Formats: sequence, structure tokens, C-alpha cells
Amino acid sequence: MQSAIKNPDRINVTRKTRELLDRIDESKFFCLHDSLTTRSELFAFAMAIGSDTIPTKLENTYPGGLVLEKSIDSHTKALMYALFINNLKNLDIDEISKKDAVYHMAQEFANTGFEVIEDYMSKKKDKDLLWYLLDELDAQYQNEVGV
Repeated sequence: MQSAIKNPDRINVTRKTRELLDRIDESKFFCLHDSLTTRSELFAFAMAIGSDTIPTKLENTYPGGLVLEKSIDSHTKALMYALFINNLKNLDIDEISKKDAVYHMAQEFANTGFEVIEDYMSKKKDKDLLWYLLDELDAQYQNEVGV
């Protein structure tokens, strides 16, 4: 008997990421702590940072996940689906109906993004990170516009 694929009901993260989130909350790094930034927004930020790199498999996930599906804001869901569409290999738009595939890819890119955030925490002060990220945005804009 073949088991049905269960639709995801939450965003999952690794135990290592869960520990990183505790350090972010404690240090209030880059205003990403839980009293200023929702977990859904933080997930979207990590996913965006990790989106231009190689996705990292989600191993040793934290029980309970990061955000329940009903609490994921519409901006984060839109980013998840946009990232998935951008990475479609066969350009079959019907693939976006596979919610488990969308969540899986988003979680892997966010996992990479959380590793990058951890690296930022060890090497950059908030102010320096802000300028670094602004420089990155400028470079991407110039590449897109051809300036």
C-alpha cells in the first residue's frame, strides 16, 4: 500500500538553527530577535540570503518546527513560491501545486541562509552588516539594470 504524501503543516529548521535563533534572541543581533521580527519574517530573510547559494539539506530537525503553516505570513509564502518557480528545472508550472516540494526547497535555502547569518554573527557587527548588505543590493541592481 502506498502512503499519501502529507502536506506540510509547518516550516522546519534544524536543531543547530534553533540554537542559533536562541543566540539571536539573546544578543538581539541585527534586530532579528523575536520581539522585533516574526519567525516568519526571519525565515524569509534567511531564505532570501540563502537563495543564491546551494541549498543545504535539512537534517536533524527541531521538533515542533519554526512556524506553523497557519502563521506563515502572505509575504513569506509568496517568496517561497517565487523561489520555487525561479528554480523549476522543467518549467512545468503545474509543479507549484506540490506544496511539499515548495516547502522543502524553501527550508533548504533558509537552512543555508541561517548558516550565513551565523557566519555574519561571528564576523560582522550590525552596522557593518547593514552596509555590506546594502552594497550587495546595489551590485544586484546594477547587474539587473546594466549600469
